[in-house]
Amino acid sequence: MSSGLGAIDRKVINILANYSSSQSSGTTKGSASDNAIKTSLRTGAQTYSYAVRGLNTLASYINVARATMQKLEGVVDEMATLVNEAKKSTTGSSARDNLQIKYEELVKTFRATIEQARVGDQDLLTTDGLDGVFKNFGLDKDQSDSISNLFTLFETPDTDTALASEEVKGPRPISIPDSAFTTPRSVSRRSTSFEEIFDEERRINNRPEAYRMAVDLQALKDQIEKNVKALNTASEVVISNLKLAQGAGFAFLDAYNEGSYDSAEKAAAAVREKIRQNAPGALAQAENLKPILVAALALGQAGAFDE
Repeated sequence: MSSGLGAIDRKVINILANYSSSQSSGTTKGSASDNAIKTSLRTGAQTYSYAVRGLNTLASYINVARATMQKLEGVVDEMATLVNEAKKSTTGSSARDNLQIKYEELVKTFRATIEQARVGDQDLLTTDGLDGVFKNFGLDKDQSDSISNLFTLFETPDTDTALASEEVKGPRPISIPDSAFTTPRSVSRRSTSFEEIFDEERRINNRPEAYRMAVDLQALKDQIEKNVKALNTASEVVISNLKLAQGAGFAFLDAYNEGSYDSAEKAAAAVREKIRQNAPGALAQAENLKPILVAALALGQAGAFDE
């Protein structure tokens, strides 16, 4: 794991100097040491400005994921309304068939909504997909305690990493009234079954199945609600890192404008102090400073920030 502000050290100053040198086709005149340090500080300011743009993009992805999950929650609520109607003894056979048709349309809507929440080949509604997107901008749960802790908040089944999963199952056994069965319970009751929630063979126009579906839909809604809360936290974490990157950018710029340093260690110390001044509310994410910088450099080399 990274070591907070200590990650901004002479090695980082040298990384920035080497990066800047590799981007320049000419040679620098004057004191090589002094120019390298000054160039490092200027490059650091520019790179963290890239990082701010990247983290703003990540924040927008989280907003898309959260809005999509809230839409899915609404779809599940509509499903539950249909299922509860199908459970009633006063609902006739023809009405149940109509409920089944509407239910199947909602299943299609649910699946189509999930398919739309993608960035390139990465799915915003799976923890695997979110992990990849976070890593693109330097927030790696394998390198950062704060990001690792964030990912523990997401609830997914053992069988997949979807935030709104068709693999979610409600508790069993389920209490189903005798009146729901048209044949003896010993023949018809399957209250311990665990078919997938949207399995085509599960039909809500069958009253016992409607009881089972009601339980599974509640489990799906519970999962979605928990993961919406986790995405709220994710948004807060990203915004905190964004403020940190912004503060770091200003720190490098201030150090560049204010002084001349005869060693990389002194320049790094000055930057660390200015980060404390510029981003005091975001220092809990300081372990991500170097990974964010490295990611921004990589994105800069790839032309990700070209106009």
